[in-house]
Amino acid sequence: MTVSYGGADSEAVLDHGWFVASGTLTQQVTRNPHLKGYDKDGKLIYDSAEDKSYQQVQ
Repeated sequence: MTVSYGGADSEAVLDHGWFVASGTLTQQVTRNPHLKGYDKDGKLIYDSAEDKSYQQVQ
């Protein structure tokens, strides 16, 4: 899972059922994180920008 937030991109890891990512923001945040999930072959299988149930704006 990759996370784009505040101008920074990072890999998220699964920790006790929660995705966790860290990094340093490089710009003001006005939206929720952009999440992308990939399968083991690197194919995009989830994009939060395309998910109608994902709240985009805080």
